[in-house]
Amino acid sequence: MYKVKQTRVRDWYIVKILDEKQNLIGQVLWGFVLEDNTGRFNCGDYLCTSLIEKIKDNLIITAKGSQYIVEGNGKEFDADIADVEQLRRGRSPFQISRLKMTKLH
Repeated sequence: MYKVKQTRVRDWYIVKILDEKQNLIGQVLWGFVLEDNTGRFNCGDYLCTSLIEKIKDNLIITAKGSQYIVEGNGKEFDADIADVEQLRRGRSPFQISRLKMTKLH
């Protein structure tokens, strides 16, 4: 039997990428890997996906065709384009929020 290649994710965010005028450019998934049968991730790794194509219940499919099963309740995070590079390097949405708050004070 063929098993669909999927990655299970915990502590996840749907990151809404916004332009300068706060228009939605796209969305990505950011979270921590629980289990991966694609061979790309180890348990505990963080991930930041390509743009999300479809969200159905707890299944997220990206534009590149990768499938992610999200576990538990996720959060939303609004990001500007500059934040995306930080997310890809492993900084969490929470960390980015804290940095932005620090810069405001």
